[in-house]
Amino acid sequence: MRAFWPIALPVLITTAASAPLAAQSRAKHDSTAIVAAELRWAEADVACDTSAMARLLSDSLVFVHTDGTADGKRGFLAKAAGCQVAHVEIVPTSVRVFGDVAIVDGTLRMTFKGREPGPASPPGTYTRVYVRSGSRWLLLAHHSTRVTPSPSGR
Repeated sequence: MRAFWPIALPVLITTAASAPLAAQSRAKHDSTAIVAAELRWAEADVACDTSAMARLLSDSLVFVHTDGTADGKRGFLAKAAGCQVAHVEIVPTSVRVFGDVAIVDGTLRMTFKGREPGPASPPGTYTRVYVRSGSRWLLLAHHSTRVTPSPSGR
């Protein structure tokens, strides 16, 4: 039994110490994949590529727009097929991964066709929920809100 511990103890310590590092590494990998999905969504929206968008969306999608209207996957893709988006500026500011679920917060600004060269829409903030499906992250829920300056300038 004494011969066991000199060999087993370093292995146990190394394994225990590396578990948090492996979890951190996976979370970083997941965060990177989710940010990439965010950017692919923006590119697909501008390109009016509803096929690419469909691959990024969960079949159970709930997409709440800044005006309060909500769409499921089919309704959202029907709106996107109208090809109204000229430019999307999306900046994920926080990605939190909880196993197979991730929450992303960020800022969003869009310019719509037919409204150029006028200003872009007011900036907005958003929260998105992603779910892991196999090796992919799919957008499950989106909610965005316009940010308007306060009348007092505060």
